[in-house]
Amino acid sequence: MKPSSYPVGFTSEKKVKSSNLQSWNRKDTCPPGTIPICRMTRDAMFNVSSIKNLQKKHPFSKKLDVSMWDGHEHAVVYVKGGEYFGAKANLSVWNPHTQPNEFSLSQIWVLSGPYEELNSVEAGWMAYPDVNGDNHTRIFTYWTGDGYKHTGCYNHLCPGFIQTSRDIALGAKIVPISSYGGNQYHIIILIYKDPKTANWWMIYKDEPVGYWPSSLFTSLARSANSIEWGGEVTDLQTDGKHTTTQMGSGHWPSEGWKKAAFISNLQIVDGSNYLRRPEGLKTIAEKEECYSVQIGGQGGKNWGDFMYYGGPGRNPNCP
Repeated sequence: MKPSSYPVGFTSEKKVKSSNLQSWNRKDTCPPGTIPICRMTRDAMFNVSSIKNLQKKHPFSKKLDVSMWDGHEHAVVYVKGGEYFGAKANLSVWNPHTQPNEFSLSQIWVLSGPYEELNSVEAGWMAYPDVNGDNHTRIFTYWTGDGYKHTGCYNHLCPGFIQTSRDIALGAKIVPISSYGGNQYHIIILIYKDPKTANWWMIYKDEPVGYWPSSLFTSLARSANSIEWGGEVTDLQTDGKHTTTQMGSGHWPSEGWKKAAFISNLQIVDGSNYLRRPEGLKTIAEKEECYSVQIGGQGGKNWGDFMYYGGPGRNPNCP
């Protein structure tokens, strides 16, 4: 129930002060042989718009060559066309405003296959009342084996992701949260393919949380052909106006450090199980007047390859 090995270059992050805790386990942990499972309270359940769609995303759309859906908007940095066996990054954590039934998230996507049969494993943080019953920022995982049509779900809402950690609760609140102009906090996520078992592990900071069995997938059973880092929101408004759901901090990438959301130390895992810097990074944002992304800028010490992203959603240029 542990990885057979870690990517070469992966080091312990126990002393990284800016990594986030979960509010539930500041004093407690689960007994050996058990794992923590978040319960949704009755009151929170009433805040969910549709029990039927609780675990799902909208189907994959072929309008772009990366992970884009109708009704979803992104600001991402990506690499595509190679053979990848994982990805790692530090994701700054915020608590963006979301409109009812919509979400805002920051994550890593590990993707493979044509859009009709897209395989994906994903992890990061999100504010999503439809899944969690409130707007708190929470850690999550997601997977699909068929382009989000029938397979896959968040966290433990369906079979698939096998958790091994008794210290990390998927869906638990993350504390503390970054503040505009104030202290900045981040989480560290690593997703990679175990060279011996072929399972895809998710590491949170330095804790192996669990894995997606290789048997869930078709093309991803071999490797990924695209990696993405960035933000995603849903715009489900029907009044002709753009959503006011924020991405990241709700501020533009051009505002930079302590104001815009960032993802730093972008890395991929290569075929020799080495962590290395990605080559040929590209950006994409469907509506740059609403949410945008930029590579580099003024970064912190030892940030490696990094990005700023986000935006407020509806504004004078994005009515």
